[in-house]
Amino acid sequence: MGSSLLGTPGEEYLDRSDEILGYSLKTMMLKGPPEDLNLTVNAQPAILAHSWALFCHLETILAKAKESVDLVMGHSVGEYSALVAAGSLTFDEALLAVHKRGLYMQEAVPQGRGAMYAVLKIPDIFVERACREVSTPNSQVVPANYNAPGQIVVSGISEACEKLLVWFRENYRNPWKSVKLPVSAPFHCPL
Repeated sequence: MGSSLLGTPGEEYLDRSDEILGYSLKTMMLKGPPEDLNLTVNAQPAILAHSWALFCHLETILAKAKESVDLVMGHSVGEYSALVAAGSLTFDEALLAVHKRGLYMQEAVPQGRGAMYAVLKIPDIFVERACREVSTPNSQVVPANYNAPGQIVVSGISEACEKLLVWFRENYRNPWKSVKLPVSAPFHCPL
């Protein structure tokens, strides 16, 4: 993650990340190991640094064409990148905020206790029903992100997520697919 930004105006923000955080996020992004980069405490600042470096590179390209970015938006950690692009936060402020955000998210749920899956080709209403049916008060899975028609990310306790997949295999007859997301904590859910 980030090798395409080497030698671009955005690379300085990868280096700046190392200074701000006090460890080499850039090296982790470029060389891994993936299991360290996938930890929420590292993934959150890596996504911000990468997004901001890409934005800076894009601005340079657009400036040569006498064009500019007029509007930005983001979802979840992407909101912080959008706030930096809009001038509402500095890069340094946003990086520290998402680092803390990732740390607190990681601390909220022990690694391995939660999971997230992208569920493809199953209607929203069916996913919502399945989540209700397999969840218990102590083991929940919920729709977390409605990415597109036919693509929902579910999030929750690992055991509940696994029960959900079994429920789909037993109750949904059309072709479908699930992809486990490489995250160390479940996001956008009651956990």
